[in-house]
Amino acid sequence: MQLPQPHANLFRYIEDYQATYSNCPSIDEMMAAMGKSRSSIQNSRKYLEQHGYIETIPGRKRNIRVLKPSRKGIPVWGEIAAGYLSQPCTTPEEYLPLEAPGLNSSDFFALRVAGDSMIGDKIFNGAFVILRRVPDGYRPANGEVVAAFVEGHGTTLKRFYQDGSIVILQPSNPEYDPIPLDLREQMLQVQGVFEATWYSERKPKQ
Repeated sequence: MQLPQPHANLFRYIEDYQATYSNCPSIDEMMAAMGKSRSSIQNSRKYLEQHGYIETIPGRKRNIRVLKPSRKGIPVWGEIAAGYLSQPCTTPEEYLPLEAPGLNSSDFFALRVAGDSMIGDKIFNGAFVILRRVPDGYRPANGEVVAAFVEGHGTTLKRFYQDGSIVILQPSNPEYDPIPLDLREQMLQVQGVFEATWYSERKPKQ
């Protein structure tokens, strides 16, 4: 089924926004991007939901989930530091050809590993990490490997540990020091939770 143009335009915008920000856009952002009224956006959302392209997740502020991705595979955002903090990439570079029954690629994204701070978890420089998208404000369990964005510094791949307002981003390579953060003074956003490692035909550097 081919989507009518106004609905197709909104659907592409939602996909692109989600691939870039690991989240869905707000109604106001959709209105601004599409140049449409609130009622027009709501009508398009209703159409997309009725035809199985998206679903609304109760209890979330940004509550859209894509059910029928138009692109096949998992989007690669760019690189993530498995070492020191680096500035994040906000434009998908490519799509990994990963498909499986029941796998909704819109629930995941990928990053190319730069650095060797996570080699103890067999996450090597040059590999791709597959991460599960998480909602705003998500706090992982202690010990989970996450992509963490620290305001003013950048993004890194580390194990997450929290005790009250203190968070430790822990590498698995003893040559690197843990990164301590005080949430009363610094903003931290968990952008994704590690699910798997994927290697291209070229062997990653170890």
